[in-house]
Amino acid sequence: MRNIYKSKEYFEHQIDEVQSSYDRSIAKLSNPDITEQAKQNRLDILAEVDLDRSLIFYNMGKPLDQVVEHMRSGLHKMMDMFDYASTTHLPPHQKDLVTSKHRFELFPLLVLCDAPKELCHRYIEMSLRKDMSVEYDQEGDDGDYAPEPIRISPLMNEFAKYFGYDVPPENVAPRCYMETFEAPIYGCFTRHEGHHQEILMNYVTKWAKTGQKNEEFYIKNFHKHPKSKSFKGYWCFMGAAVAKVLGIDDSPLKDHPDYPYELVHYKEYF
Repeated sequence: MRNIYKSKEYFEHQIDEVQSSYDRSIAKLSNPDITEQAKQNRLDILAEVDLDRSLIFYNMGKPLDQVVEHMRSGLHKMMDMFDYASTTHLPPHQKDLVTSKHRFELFPLLVLCDAPKELCHRYIEMSLRKDMSVEYDQEGDDGDYAPEPIRISPLMNEFAKYFGYDVPPENVAPRCYMETFEAPIYGCFTRHEGHHQEILMNYVTKWAKTGQKNEEFYIKNFHKHPKSKSFKGYWCFMGAAVAKVLGIDDSPLKDHPDYPYELVHYKEYF
């Protein structure tokens, strides 16, 4: 077990639950009369199930190749869902659009599972499409929001560079537009490398103490809730991804209960 908060039996039950959800969605998708909205929702569920399964396997201490396999599968399915959403006739408020929350959750997973460059580039390009992204639109002088250009945060741009993608400068938001939860770890990209380990350590420590409300994988004390059935572990994926991108010495965090050390060093195990 890598997870210290729940039992093996708890996560085994989760595996059965997510498989049932997966099977129901496959059955719904086989209906030729399925609506666009329902199909989009079911494709989203398929992606979430594979991502959930990767977290469950990681919590249980399963081999890393199984964890990474399901993580990659979930990310592929998530991209397929966004691709489908972009082709529907649904109004924007009913489409699954790429938000800053999506970016904050998915970019680190793309890094940690060594996702194929093609998938990473597809996701970046979807993030920059004005019909599929709602974040970082800039307010014009007249008070209206200009629809172009869609911008990603400086932190997400650093991940794009890691994936070998050159985001046009006009598509990168100024630092003042960064979300408050991105700024602390972004310091690793702006300060001398001699400070990187300290910044990483502080980020992970504070993350574990306070919880990152914008990060789906951490809801503080959720594991203590008597009716919780969907606890997926407390994993600081953003800190881990930054450590991997910059090659930060994260050995002091090897035994930290909320830091996915093995995923950072996944390639070293094979």
